[in-house]
Amino acid sequence: MTYADLTIVIPVRIDSAERLRNLNFVTDSLSKLDGIEIVILEADKHSKIEHIDNVRRIFVEDYNPLFYHTKYVNLLCSMVRRQFIGVWDCDVIVPKRQIDEAITALRKGKADMFYPFDGRCYNVSNNVLEEYISTSDESILTSGSDRLSCIYGKHTCGGAFLANRNAFIEAGGDNEQFTGWGAEDLERYKRWEIRGYRVHRTEGAIYHLDHIRGANSRYYSAELKRSTLQALLESCREPGEFSDIYIPVFIFNLPQRDERREHIISQFALRPEFEPILIDACIHPIGAVGLWHSIVKAVMQAKKRGDDVIILCEDDHIFTENYSAISFIRNIVEAAEQGCDILMGGVGGFGTAVPVAYSRYWVDWFWCTQFVVVYAHSFDKILEYDFKDTDTADGVLSALFTRKLTLYPFISRQQDFGYSDITLNNNRENEMSRLFNNATMRLSVIDSVSKAYRI
Repeated sequence: MTYADLTIVIPVRIDSAERLRNLNFVTDSLSKLDGIEIVILEADKHSKIEHIDNVRRIFVEDYNPLFYHTKYVNLLCSMVRRQFIGVWDCDVIVPKRQIDEAITALRKGKADMFYPFDGRCYNVSNNVLEEYISTSDESILTSGSDRLSCIYGKHTCGGAFLANRNAFIEAGGDNEQFTGWGAEDLERYKRWEIRGYRVHRTEGAIYHLDHIRGANSRYYSAELKRSTLQALLESCREPGEFSDIYIPVFIFNLPQRDERREHIISQFALRPEFEPILIDACIHPIGAVGLWHSIVKAVMQAKKRGDDVIILCEDDHIFTENYSAISFIRNIVEAAEQGCDILMGGVGGFGTAVPVAYSRYWVDWFWCTQFVVVYAHSFDKILEYDFKDTDTADGVLSALFTRKLTLYPFISRQQDFGYSDITLNNNRENEMSRLFNNATMRLSVIDSVSKAYRI
């Protein structure tokens, strides 16, 4: 059997000698599959993986102590071009027969996602591990289960899975609300089931090669465990009142800014609640004027389309870890009920802020328009305004609308690209980070006080 239509991706951080050893055994096992493409993404302060035969290796410099597994799975998926994708842990051996059954079912269209095992995952340690390391004979694993312990029960959802790549993207990829170890595998399984995708398994176990369990092999903190489990509960809700909603997003990008276009596409590629619409940004000697012309261009399109609500989005927008589709859509609906004119995903500055809901604040003025929700009743004011050369988009929107709210915690910030197409002052290094950090700090104080006194 050939595997020329399958890419197996392995996101990894080498935190021990055992982890590197395991990766070598796993890639050696997989590379025996005829025509297979294997891609490793290593994210760390510096690379610890040397050349591995028949494997494409990508290194991402990452100083975060948390290994952001879900983000790197999605990044790898966006780079893959073959029809089917396999996502593997770096410590898991899967017998060839089970991989064969999985890829055959996918090719025949009998499944959208296929787990190449029945839910049992055996931990390989001590004498059995030594025997396997010395021989690389997989029969030692498959015939020695009576000497191994079955970890995580008999319904494991992690370790390895194969999927139709298009279905994986359509289903939202991996959920990036899960920023560290724990529950992301179960969430993926349940989400696919809830959304009606065909998820199948085959008989047989997989085998986990033992290793030292570091910080990224357990919940990193009690707070992360709490937020992870909350995200799991939220995702596993049955489809409800917001399941069929999607939001048009008008994205402004100058044609020559390829790096920004790639960045902003990646922000929406795996978020099915949005309808991204790329707008060629208007060019003007004064950047702020060009931005306003782009805003007018988008609003005119939205009005012609009959949109009830849209998002104006600059190409340096980046979602924060606070973003949740259900929470965001609920905030859009509830803000509309409050008569909101515009709703910001995050601001780089403000004057006064007053809480109007648990996660929404009225502001008297604001800086930064990288992610702004605009309701249909506000369209005409934007279209009718005579923009001056000395105006700024955020200044005009602040003046035009009295009922302007921002979400907090912010779900959007501006990515620092080292330059600005709009404002010269923002060309200073890390200027956008400084502005958003300062605004976050100020709002965090107000938020803490308002919640303490239940305002």
